[in-house]
Amino acid sequence: MNRILSSSGVFINIDIKHLKIGDELVNLGKVLEIEILPNKFSVVIYRLNQKQVFFFNSDDILIIYAA
Repeated sequence: MNRILSSSGVFINIDIKHLKIGDELVNLGKVLEIEILPNKFSVVIYRLNQKQVFFFNSDDILIIYAA
C-alpha cells in the first residue's frame, strides 16, 4: 500500500478488494455501496449530488483519501 501525504490528509493506493463503504475515492466521491460480480466490482458513488454506478476490474488499484 502506497501513501502520499498532503497538507490536509493522506492519499492511499489500495486494491479494489480492500475498498469499503465510506471510503472517499479521489476524483470520484464517497462510496455508498459495493457489489462483487464475477471478475469485476460494481460501486455506487455519491458524485455531483447524485448516486452514480462505476464498474472496476477485480485487479484494479484505486486511490482513496484519508483525512
